[in-house]
Amino acid sequence: MVEALIFFNLITRNPVDPAHYLNCDQSSWMIERITRSKLLDIAQKDDFITRTLEGTDPSCFESQA
Repeated sequence: MVEALIFFNLITRNPVDPAHYLNCDQSSWMIERITRSKLLDIAQKDDFITRTLEGTDPSCFESQA
């Protein structure tokens, strides 16, 4: 249910409540599925990936800096 709420927020561009951020595994799963999608064009994929990253817990990116 939380994933559905987060996805809805991502699609509608509402800011994501930090309590509902995607964790690192959820974010990776979502990005993998978006990337593999045959239904989305490249611009849509880029948009959804950007939105997914915006809704991901910032701590997922701290070790990559």
